[in-house]
Amino acid sequence: SGADSGKEVWGFMPRELLKRQKQLMDNAAGGDPIHPYGVDGSVSAYVFDTGPDGSLPDHTINAADGDKVWLYFGLRRGGRALYALDATDPDAPSFMWKITPDSTGFSELGYTFAQPTLRLLDWGHVDGVRPVLILSGGYDRDKDNNDPGTDDDIGNAIYIIDAQTGDLVWKATGSGSSGTDTYVNAAMVDSFPATATPVDSSGNGLIDQIYVGDTGGSVWRLDLHGNDRSNWQATKIMNLGRHYQNDLTNDRRFFHAADVVPARDANGRFMAVVIGSGNRAHPLQIHTTDMMFMYKDRDSGAPLESFTALTPNELFDATDNCIQEVGVDCSSTELAKLSNGWKMDLVVEGEKNLASPLTLRGTVYFSTYVPATSTSDLLACGPAEGSGFEYAISLQDASATIDYDSTNTVVVSGIEYPLQIEDRKRELKSGGVPSDHVYVSYTDEDGNNYTGVIPADLGPGKDLGKQQVRSFWYESDK
Repeated sequence: SGADSGKEVWGFMPRELLKRQKQLMDNAAGGDPIHPYGVDGSVSAYVFDTGPDGSLPDHTINAADGDKVWLYFGLRRGGRALYALDATDPDAPSFMWKITPDSTGFSELGYTFAQPTLRLLDWGHVDGVRPVLILSGGYDRDKDNNDPGTDDDIGNAIYIIDAQTGDLVWKATGSGSSGTDTYVNAAMVDSFPATATPVDSSGNGLIDQIYVGDTGGSVWRLDLHGNDRSNWQATKIMNLGRHYQNDLTNDRRFFHAADVVPARDANGRFMAVVIGSGNRAHPLQIHTTDMMFMYKDRDSGAPLESFTALTPNELFDATDNCIQEVGVDCSSTELAKLSNGWKMDLVVEGEKNLASPLTLRGTVYFSTYVPATSTSDLLACGPAEGSGFEYAISLQDASATIDYDSTNTVVVSGIEYPLQIEDRKRELKSGGVPSDHVYVSYTDEDGNNYTGVIPADLGPGKDLGKQQVRSFWYESDK
């Protein structure tokens, strides 16, 4: 505080990056690599806070109370490693552990693009429930050069790691032998740079499912029901890319986390899996038709015994907004597919999803990036940043939920229809690759809690009004 504000207290340099310091110091053209990456991954934190007597959190980290602050980060393109630091004492942090491909059980580890996700899990440990890291296997740089993509040598795994020790709890991978801590699915042949999305489907505070997409355009579900790891499994639930059709148009890749939302429709409850495709490693490519998808997982809550992965042809095509658009009719064949979910083409040339979606109160918010392709943009005296869009569409059917275009209202027999296909998106006011949407909550001077969404260009957010809180009651016989 005061005069010391902003001063560096300590720093940490991974061993993998020491060899790059001379290149950075020399700052010469044509170095190898041309762009020397460092610690390029996002940090996750495990914070355990109790009062002096082990009661409720006192919002003060004190090691004497048993409080803990552990930090975790990967290197992204900086290397194939995951690090853990103990920052319980912020003035004297300590090294906990690191994982590399040489660590036992982690030979598939690729470039650690994904942010490690912290959750609680019961896997039969002698100490009971413990914090774990869910880490996607990483990126294989061979995918930088392959159009369409091919099978990867590294990164084709999902790991669950003991957050304290760094030991492998369990993994799903594409080769080897299944056992207590390993599940093998031979179809797992593509790398996983996307952050995994864990789910507590039973509501007991412990994860039992994980959803994640890979660079082959497939979406996976991992089932962790019960604490017998030999019964855990990984199932491909959607083939949306090269394993559906192996050409440039369908070479869809997933680099960002899915949003997984409990929902229901006329057919009952389901877990909505919302995910968008886009090649983050090549944001300027224009040959692939990227899409947004929503899959209705109606089998959530129980292990999948046998399942045939869905393809784009089995999802309702919401691209033309036929459900909402005046003068456009949906075929009965297409409408029947809505029971599985929907797909929506990103129709501008080169448009792709390069950020995670966010679903609130039945609306899916996401951003897209459109590379500059016109001659005037490419020859302009300045960077050709490209542009992007903000979308707000219905979770149920991808129809518009916000009147982004107030000039396109259609009137039929005196009835106004303000929401049309143009209302699904607006152009972002900032250039470059857009970021994720951000959920915010705040309390007004009267103590009312409100929620909202901040868009990628930090423009006026969408105020969703007073916060809704789920309530319930039950009877107990005494």
